[in-house]
Amino acid sequence: MSHSIRITKFIILSSLLLILFSATKVHTHPHMFIDNTTNCIFDDNGFKGFWVEWIFDDMFSSSILLDYDIDKDGSFNKNESKTIYEEAFSNLVNFNFLYHVNIDGDELNISQVDSFCVDYKEGKLIYSFFIPCKIDAKEEETKMILLVYDETYFIDVTTDITIGVNLVENEKFESYINIEDCMYNDEMYGELMSRRATIIFKKKSNTE
Repeated sequence: MSHSIRITKFIILSSLLLILFSATKVHTHPHMFIDNTTNCIFDDNGFKGFWVEWIFDDMFSSSILLDYDIDKDGSFNKNESKTIYEEAFSNLVNFNFLYHVNIDGDELNISQVDSFCVDYKEGKLIYSFFIPCKIDAKEEETKMILLVYDETYFIDVTTDITIGVNLVENEKFESYINIEDCMYNDEMYGELMSRRATIIFKKKSNTE
């Protein structure tokens, strides 16, 4: 590995360590930008979880390609993706993978993700993964509130208000979603904006 590549990799990993391990808020502005899309998935019993896609900014995308595309084919094979998961993703478990989920008043602790995949298209790094969130549907409504943001503000996460959070519906359930802008208070930065999705679902009434 050349000297310049080692320096680049050190800078990237050092920056990631600030967000992944720091217990204090030390950032005055974001250093990384993510376009977030969340698909809300149901199975035959109720809510199953979130399929997530993150599209990264050009600078971070090109840096990861430079350091982790070992065979220089413009994509990431299984081993390269595994290394990215271990070095540039997995420690986000300490931050709930940036997902803030409230279910009927209770906060969800996200301790794992499944099916992590890395892609590179048109100059953009793309992470996709599944967050399990198993909730059986009931006769009465279940209310879920979802926000995706980095409380340290190292990463700026954007969720489109029209297509950023989607319901993949199941005919067994009644479900709907509302997405709106909301403000949350940060100790260092004051009021910051995020997108809040409210998801309501229940078993369909048997009217026959």
